[in-house]
Amino acid sequence: MPLSMKLLMVAAVPLVVLVVFLDQTLARMLCAVVIVLIGAAFVSYQESQQQRVESFQKELDRINRICEELDQNTKIIVQTDLELTRTQESLDKKLSGLYVLHGLSKKILSVRSVAELSKLIAEAVVNSLGFEKATLCLLDPAEKSRPIIFAQAGFEPEESKKLDLTQLIEWIRAPVLTKAEPLFAEDVDFRTPPAGLHPDVSFETIKSIRMAIDSRSFAAVPILIEGQTQGFLLASTNPPYPKMDSGDVELLSILASEGGVAIENLRLYEALKQSYDELEERVKQRTQELAKANEELIRLNKMKSDFVSAVSHELRTPLTSIKGYTSLVRGGRLGPVTQEQSDRLEKINRHTDYLSNLITELLDIARIESGRVGMVIKPFDLTRLLETVADLLAPQMKEKDLRLEIDLPKNLLPVPGDENHLQRVFVNLLSNAIRFTPEHGALAIRAVSDGKTLTLSVKDTGIGMPAADVQQLFTEFFRADNPINREKKGTGLGLVLVKKIVEAHGGTIRVESIVGKGTTFLFTLPWIPIDQPAMGAV
Repeated sequence: MPLSMKLLMVAAVPLVVLVVFLDQTLARMLCAVVIVLIGAAFVSYQESQQQRVESFQKELDRINRICEELDQNTKIIVQTDLELTRTQESLDKKLSGLYVLHGLSKKILSVRSVAELSKLIAEAVVNSLGFEKATLCLLDPAEKSRPIIFAQAGFEPEESKKLDLTQLIEWIRAPVLTKAEPLFAEDVDFRTPPAGLHPDVSFETIKSIRMAIDSRSFAAVPILIEGQTQGFLLASTNPPYPKMDSGDVELLSILASEGGVAIENLRLYEALKQSYDELEERVKQRTQELAKANEELIRLNKMKSDFVSAVSHELRTPLTSIKGYTSLVRGGRLGPVTQEQSDRLEKINRHTDYLSNLITELLDIARIESGRVGMVIKPFDLTRLLETVADLLAPQMKEKDLRLEIDLPKNLLPVPGDENHLQRVFVNLLSNAIRFTPEHGALAIRAVSDGKTLTLSVKDTGIGMPAADVQQLFTEFFRADNPINREKKGTGLGLVLVKKIVEAHGGTIRVESIVGKGTTFLFTLPWIPIDQPAMGAV
């Protein structure tokens, strides 16, 4: 109540008392004034109260609007929170699924059969990804209606027996097998078609699939192998399992894709393994055949060596007699000899020496091959040996004015080997070099050691050889076709004997040659002597 109103009411009390003592007219006037003042005050009070009420109403309206806005914002926040929660749950599910796929990828690497892999994937869909049931089916590439691999997980035995796989294949053929597109039904209730149903699939087909697998929510995704749809992966759920969503379809598609690649790799592995097994069997058979052939070759080679040895012995006796009688006749011990007869006897003697040398080389090769002649390995002075060889061949080198350079390492230790046989090696190699080197040419013998082997070379500046001749150089009785060989006869066994001697020491020999520039023979000798039998009897 306003203060003026209160004062008027307080003042009204004594005024009423005054009315009793004062003149009634004056009193009435005063009362009228008081009543007017009280009425004015009351009107003022009412106006004030009305203003306050209006002010309160405005504030109330403002508060109501704020409450309505808060209510709307609260609803938006709650809805957003629910969406974020569902999104988070979906992301968590996808992340969990990706972790599962990562772990499954490691397990797939250890699988070695398509059937085992199919079973592993089906079990992973149920046990790891959290679906209720799973079916994986691979079809015959040539006959798309015939399953060749089938795996299930989460099904009761009776459910598996009742499932008509051939009919299931037909139901999901479109779009899974024909277009390689997923088929998804979030919730099938037999009354209304599920949302997002594929246009190529009827509601009746969806209901048939639900009844066949006894699941309200399911998804089937294609399995691509070598770019073609050759199977499908189907997963399904029933309450209290959550309904499947698009994220589950995406996860199954990733798993099916990875499974398809793994199946393709396994098929390649199985094909490779089969080829390897067949090849191994063929190699085994061929090895046995080669072993038998090698045994036969060894037997024939021994027969050849024995034959050569026997024939050589038989030939040596008459050759010795021929040479002896020729010497007697040429010496005049059986009567005078004319010049013409002497020339003929000289040819006989020369051809006898050639034949005797041929027999000796054949005998040496046969003995080394048969093992009747071993290398007597003991250290010898290589410098002294080369000097001896140079002295033996000095007249031939002097005749053609050839220079010989011998280059050996300083302080060369004694070389382990058979000195006599190695001398024949150097004599043969150096004789060849002298024969095929024109006048005023150069010859060189060098040795290089790496601590384990000693590499020796005999180099000339002769006519050289083409590559085709180099490849056949160590073949028995082979002689390169060149003017020098056509003019001078040879046995074609010298280099074969050289190779046999080097290999008997545990070394190797090779040839480098350029036509018109010369030839180099290089052979190695091990510093550690190999085990060799002592020299056998002839």
